[in-house]
Amino acid sequence: MPVSSINAAWRIPLPDESLPFATDPEYDPTAAAAVSAPARPLTPRVRRRLWAEPHVRGWWLTALLVAVLVGWLIAEQIVISHNGAWRAAHWRPVRATIEKIEAGAAGEYSTRNSYIVTPDDLRSKEAILGYTDAAGVHHQVNGLLAAQTRSVHPQQQIDILVDPDRPNHWTDRTHPEPLLAQLLVPLIPAPIPFILLAVALWQRRRFQRAYETGPARTATVVGVTRSAAAPRSAIVRCTVKDHRDKRVIRVAVPRSAIQRLEPGDTLKLITPPNSLTPALAAVIYE
Repeated sequence: MPVSSINAAWRIPLPDESLPFATDPEYDPTAAAAVSAPARPLTPRVRRRLWAEPHVRGWWLTALLVAVLVGWLIAEQIVISHNGAWRAAHWRPVRATIEKIEAGAAGEYSTRNSYIVTPDDLRSKEAILGYTDAAGVHHQVNGLLAAQTRSVHPQQQIDILVDPDRPNHWTDRTHPEPLLAQLLVPLIPAPIPFILLAVALWQRRRFQRAYETGPARTATVVGVTRSAAAPRSAIVRCTVKDHRDKRVIRVAVPRSAIQRLEPGDTLKLITPPNSLTPALAAVIYE
């Protein structure tokens, strides 16, 4: 027999390295089968349920709350700007004298010319002013000089605006502040809702990919707890059977979708092909 024929007879066939082996510790037959499985359909019910996953809902709810807060701050500043412009157009300008300014403890006032108060302190120290209207009647008013940009002292005269119909209503802001300047602070957190919403969309995309392409796995319940973030759901702690990753994973399950689970019970999950997170409870997507 030729030598080449002998060698061919005793040659040991080499395995095809492109094929996974069950003996490989990294090989997951469930995930391998899911690669060729058709994607699950995205029905309207599934789409709604994906938005309700706690890891998704928490982000978009926070984005909504921050957006409402930012909108309220912006609306408040617009109203303040509008009111200031209306007062400047309809209230009567008068020349008032600062009779005394609060000094030291509350209720103590100073009338000394040498008592200089800075604009920052004027926002917390009450001032008593006096002015004479067009009819010659003297009025005394009190309040905070919040619009002053320079230091003032008792016996100094300043310009104020007075409501013609209510002489005790006045303001020291004689010119309305530009709207852009008033919106500067409320607009600083304006990008935050968009960032939070982007995170919510990214999280929802993760759960959607897991639902579409992930295999169904059987998990063993370790424990069931409640969640403050999702009071209508149960947080089920479980481990996946026949998987190399034996860590405890958490999955949210609405209480209305399952009966009472006990440790040792089984639960069907949907996970990504090559990972156990994020995990979805199959019962609420069926």
